Amino acid sequence: MKKYAIQFLVIFLIFISNSNASDAKWKSVQDVDLSESIADENNNCLTSVEKFDLKNNFSLIIRPVIKTENENKIICTQIYLQSNGNLLLILDGEDAISFFRGATKYLFRYQYIDFDNYFCLTKYDDAYYYYLFDKRNGNMVLNEFLGSADLNHNIIFYLNENDEMILYDLEANKKHNIEKYIDYGKYGSMSYWKDFKIMDITEENYLVLFWGRRDKNGDEVSQLITVPK
Repeated sequence: MKKYAIQFLVIFLIFISNSNASDAKWKSVQDVDLSESIADENNNCLTSVEKFDLKNNFSLIIRPVIKTENENKIICTQIYLQSNGNLLLILDGEDAISFFRGATKYLFRYQYIDFDNYFCLTKYDDAYYYYLFDKRNGNMVLNEFLGSADLNHNIIFYLNENDEMILYDLEANKKHNIEKYIDYGKYGSMSYWKDFKIMDITEENYLVLFWGRRDKNGDEVSQLITVPK
């Protein structure tokens, strides 16, 4: 389902506003420089280092960097996890794109999807795709998926490679294919993978609200789904 974003060719003159900034990897917490930023020719800040506090005493650091490949400048990010005085590089340049005004739209970003032992990054590629990481080792658990998150219950709903909806219970580390329970209707939502919410969890079932159906007038027709554990 991957859609490829249109990448414009107009490249603007840029420079690193902090003279100490480079694409050299940070090795330790002492290397972290939150003052780094990337500016345009008019010294307007386009993007800068961001640090976010996550649950269980983890921090997420998103560092934009400029690299040169075949005499062309590209912008990308280095993503770090910090915990207990240690720094772990988990992504380095996987979102690289030719630098043009507005290119930061296509870089990894954090939108406060944070679970006890996991967190998500998002990246735009004709739609906003999610990337799920395990805080405990920095590994990417799910790669480039469309979905939604229920932060109160440590659950993710996502489309798998077969375009089937999966309920992923992160706390139990179990995945449930819920496709057969869903009535999309004749006039379904164009972004139905966002239209799920946990209403209750019992010892036997998940009670899920799905509101991604529409009638011919465009009005919402909700559905309660019971998913066995």
